[in-house]
Amino acid sequence: MDNQAFLTINGYILCPSAMSYTRSALDDGDSSYRDANGKLQRVMIRSDIEKLELTFYSADLTNEIVSDLLHATEPAFFKVKFFSPYEGKFVERTMYAGDKVLTAYRYDTKTGRVVWQDITFSLISQ
Repeated sequence: MDNQAFLTINGYILCPSAMSYTRSALDDGDSSYRDANGKLQRVMIRSDIEKLELTFYSADLTNEIVSDLLHATEPAFFKVKFFSPYEGKFVERTMYAGDKVLTAYRYDTKTGRVVWQDITFSLISQ
């Protein structure tokens, strides 16, 4: 990992303060059910859905960095490179961004800039 960026979105290098990884499955809602004995009858469509929950903490988040993050995650889908704990190596996935939540710490009247406390958003595999 020495020479590898921790996470990139379309080549834009990101260094989140925290990242959680979730791997989940998608069932066919119409065909999956519990039978009369309470046992799950499951029709799995996919078992490889990956979600990265990213948080950036810092009063050092400038308006430019915030703008870059929002623009990098604006397209419907984009390429993301990250370390997959499931595969034990760096992978590239096509992903999309969930809601972006930004918390402003304060407004600096001297510089006329917003000082950001944190930004949190999810990246979900297509």
